[in-house]
Amino acid sequence: MKEVVELNKLSITSFTKLEQKLLFSVLVKCREQAKGVELELKADDLMRFINQHSNTTKQNLLDIVMNLYNNFFKLHFEVIKKQGNLTCLSYYNLFSFFKIYYEKNKTHQNNNLIKIKLKVNDDCAYLLYEITNKLQTQFEIEELALKTQNELQEPSNKG
Repeated sequence: MKEVVELNKLSITSFTKLEQKLLFSVLVKCREQAKGVELELKADDLMRFINQHSNTTKQNLLDIVMNLYNNFFKLHFEVIKKQGNLTCLSYYNLFSFFKIYYEKNKTHQNNNLIKIKLKVNDDCAYLLYEITNKLQTQFEIEELALKTQNELQEPSNKG
């Protein structure tokens, strides 16, 4: 039996830098979590992942989490299994569930993220290693490209 997972279409280039940091951090935390265990990350935990030099609020954080959910966490993975002359296409979601808890303000605007809860689908747990390795490589390449681009744009002080 041969198995192929379609990860080559996975790209984070459309995400902002904060979304990339948060996504990678959450996936690494999931990878560290025991199989079959629900992971809970409070807003303060998520803020620490992304808030090095940012003035991100819990309202902004809710927007970032919602955008990640819409652009990544709903993503399905295609697994192709070949057995003799038969091919089986299987589609899996990485998470069994993804819950977003937020505090709704009286004006129904400026809602603040409280926490997220998620659980990796047991059938996809092995994909976390592949995904995080791919994203880490992609993130490092983009960081290097950004650094190089910034260095090229800065005026030289060498005289």
